[in-house]
Amino acid sequence: IAKIAMPLMAPALRKADFNAAQDVDQFIAISTVIQERIKKYYKKDSIVIHPPVDISRFHKYSLAADKRQGYLAHGRQVPYKKVDLAIRACNALRLPLTVSGSGSEHEHLKSIAGNTVTFQTGLSDEAVAKLFGSVKGYIFPAEEDFGIVQVEALAAGTPVIAYASGGSKDIIENGKGGITFRHQNEISLINALKEAETSVFKSSDLQRISKRFAETLFAQKMKKIVSDNTK
Repeated sequence: IAKIAMPLMAPALRKADFNAAQDVDQFIAISTVIQERIKKYYKKDSIVIHPPVDISRFHKYSLAADKRQGYLAHGRQVPYKKVDLAIRACNALRLPLTVSGSGSEHEHLKSIAGNTVTFQTGLSDEAVAKLFGSVKGYIFPAEEDFGIVQVEALAAGTPVIAYASGGSKDIIENGKGGITFRHQNEISLINALKEAETSVFKSSDLQRISKRFAETLFAQKMKKIVSDNTK
């Protein structure tokens, strides 16, 4: 019923949504890509304030470069996260990969994994933080509105191999914070991993980038927005 009704209702709902948006005093976007959408659909300007990230719990688990091994893909295992790309790329290069998390794709991902890929489920927050700080790189092949987990990796002193789209563009620059790849496919990710294998990143530099998204900074910016709009 919904599939039949929604196309008929959509134009009226869009119009009502647009009209309601015109009364908003201040739009706040979590990334520049969301800022662009607000402008496109609501014809309104907005201010970007990135989401707050608890970076402190990752700092102490950052290992020295010579003690780090393999790569990590962490998060919900659902289709749009594209964890399969990380697995296929590491299969092809025979790179060690830890896949952490669970979801509807879990059994499928296990079925395509080569012998360099291992799985971890049910980890505590502390175990996840330790895992982030123990790998050579975090693979982020998804397109997200922001992507908090990338900041968590940086806070652990770990470079991110990120798909250069969506919120990732606010966090990772190629060669600064990690390595980016332009196309959401296996070949593009393979090339990025090859580059990552020969790149050197200082953990202190990566952690410095993560401080841009600290909870305290978020609170300061939000307080200022509220203050400016209530004068």
